[in-house]
Amino acid sequence: MSAEPPESVPDEAEGRVPLADILNIMWKSEGKPEDCAWTWVALSRAGHAEECPITQEPMQASALEFLPGVAFRKENPDYCRMQLECGHAFSAMAITYHFFKNGMMCPLCRKGNAKTLSALCVPAHFRRNMQEHLVIERAKASYMCLLCGMHV
Repeated sequence: MSAEPPESVPDEAEGRVPLADILNIMWKSEGKPEDCAWTWVALSRAGHAEECPITQEPMQASALEFLPGVAFRKENPDYCRMQLECGHAFSAMAITYHFFKNGMMCPLCRKGNAKTLSALCVPAHFRRNMQEHLVIERAKASYMCLLCGMHV
């Protein structure tokens, strides 16, 4: 990916959701502007039985354990489906956390960039909670590594 944002949004001819009821969002990775990666995501309503591959729950009911009842867009909570440039779709909350924690690559096909999502792209109404949870998770992982290292 380049430091410049993409010039166009993916089109529906490539098997994506029709653009009639979609909010297109451009996300960037952490880092200096000249080094950051850009990606488009499409936020829309989820189909009734559409399941998130990350949470394995219906997208309409999918929530993060540490953010119960929090919607990606608090002013419009039914916009809960996020489709990536590769065409795969996820719960908006689950893929946001995945990008924030693991990098901006699709968890199914691995297309995208390994750089993590910029905290400024995470909606303000849950940004701080997500950042705090990530700090706790990373501290637990480091502690477990230390414990495992002692037994080697």
